[in-house]
Amino acid sequence: MKVNAEAFQMESIKIKIIYFTLFFSTLLMFDILLGVQLSEEQIEDKAYKELQTGTVKNRGKRTVIGIVTNKSEYPFRNPTFYNEARKGDILLVSKSKIFGEVTKIKYKNIEYENAVFSIYAICYLFPIICFTSSIGGFILYRFKSSHFDFFLVLSSIITIYLIISMVTNNNI
Repeated sequence: MKVNAEAFQMESIKIKIIYFTLFFSTLLMFDILLGVQLSEEQIEDKAYKELQTGTVKNRGKRTVIGIVTNKSEYPFRNPTFYNEARKGDILLVSKSKIFGEVTKIKYKNIEYENAVFSIYAICYLFPIICFTSSIGGFILYRFKSSHFDFFLVLSSIITIYLIISMVTNNNI
C-alpha cells in the first residue's frame, strides 16, 4: 500500500509541474502574440562593470557593458551600440506587453535586434521549445505514454532557465 501512495504522490507532483510549465509557456506565447509596446527613453549614463566569475581556483573577470536610461538599465551583448550611445540621446525601446522584455532598440534610425539580453532572442527559440515541450508533456500524460518524463524534464529545465533569465537579464 505504501508504494502505491508514494507513486500516486509522485504522479501528482509531475502533473502539477506540467500544468505550471504549460501555464507559463502559454503566457509567453500570449506575450509574443500581443506585440510590443514602444517607449522613448533618454540615455542618462553608460555602465561598465567587471564581475568576478569562476571558483576560487579558476578566477576570472567578465565585463558587463550597458546603458542607464531614465526608465531602466540595459546590459548589452556587444559593444557596438555601447560605443555609439551618447548621454542625452533618445532611444525607442520595443518591449513585450506582459513581461516587459526588450525585443529591439532603435537608435538614430538604426534598429538593434538582440542588442540586449532577452528571453525572446534567437527568433523566440526558447519560449517556443518550452511551449511545445509542455504541450507534448501534457498530451503524453493524458495518453499515459512512457515518453512523458522526457517532456516533463525538458519543459521544466527550460522553464527554470527562462524564469532565471527574466530576473537576471535586466541587471547591470
